[in-house]
Amino acid sequence: MNDSLHDALERMRAMYRRGHQLALLFDYDGSLTEFTARPAQATMPPATRRRLEALATLPGVTLGVISGRELDELERLVGIPDLFYAGTDGLELEYKRQTVTHPLVQHSIQLIGQIAGALERVLRDFPAAWLERKHFGLTLHYRQLDSQLVPELQSRVDRELKPWEGRLHLVTGAKAIEITPDLGWTKGTAIEFVLERLAPVPCCPLFAGDEASDIEAMWRVSIHGGVTIGVGHLQPTIAQFELSDTNAVLTLLDDFYLALSGKTLVENAGDA
Repeated sequence: MNDSLHDALERMRAMYRRGHQLALLFDYDGSLTEFTARPAQATMPPATRRRLEALATLPGVTLGVISGRELDELERLVGIPDLFYAGTDGLELEYKRQTVTHPLVQHSIQLIGQIAGALERVLRDFPAAWLERKHFGLTLHYRQLDSQLVPELQSRVDRELKPWEGRLHLVTGAKAIEITPDLGWTKGTAIEFVLERLAPVPCCPLFAGDEASDIEAMWRVSIHGGVTIGVGHLQPTIAQFELSDTNAVLTLLDDFYLALSGKTLVENAGDA
């Protein structure tokens, strides 16, 4: 951890001791777990889950995971009850066991189906790329596509989506394009959602993410005077600080727990 990030976390610890709440929020893929060829393979390491569970027990600390994954899948993969979860880039939220979705998102299901059909026709020419269908969005994955073919794929996708311009929220991330209806809810509004519910007690937020789809979340955290951390080599340039990989995030979780509780986590054999 570099000195500037260490200083920022020390300020958060001091605020916590003065009675401020902390909202510790993380992207899933690329931040809490490594990227994999297929999203279903990206399971959370047991050591990471143990540290999140420990932090979630501390008074005045809210833990959250904000992702492009569907809400149900995200909750299953993380497997920790009573966290704040935001799925499908902020269109689905769960806080204190209450689920909230955008009031108009159901009306976008037909739109998403039409777009999926159009993109599937494009992908016939790019067999190494594939489309992940969700209830309220799509993700076009091209991690296994020859890098020389990526510009052509992106150009074809842009042309195919032109008729729906203005109705979609598109974010090109790490070898994937996230496609959701443009309804005004994003990862950034998911940040606002949880901070509003923690008010009126002062709160200091932290968000760690790894790619372009996390820019809106980082921007909102910065507005609230919080800490933004980019993870890995594709991290957003607006991140205030950086960590090299998911192992560094694991160390960050350890440091937070020790700083806030004064205790060191005891590892089970084979769980580190």
